Amino acid sequence: MGKSRPRFNFDSSAVMPTSSAPAPTLETAPQGASPEAPQVARNSTRAPSREGKKAVTFYLPPAAWKQLKMLSVQRDRPVQDLMLDAVDLLFVQHGQHRLARE
Repeated sequence: MGKSRPRFNFDSSAVMPTSSAPAPTLETAPQGASPEAPQVARNSTRAPSREGKKAVTFYLPPAAWKQLKMLSVQRDRPVQDLMLDAVDLLFVQHGQHRLARE
């Protein structure tokens, strides 16, 4: 068989103090003071061009994916632009307004 996994010895005394010190207490704000809402840091990695937009994911067979990529290269346009055109054409085909390019 393969190698055996290393054994880990967990010594709880190293983590939990054995002294009988009192447990920390939660401090409360004085009456009349409004508690501050916690500040949540927002680390957005979303590009500004994607703000306010929703992602749509779908799967293509490998041949269709390759054809789409080739079309992108031939037309010198990103796949994103080609897909926006495709969605707009689908909307028009079903009697709806073009909205993908807003």
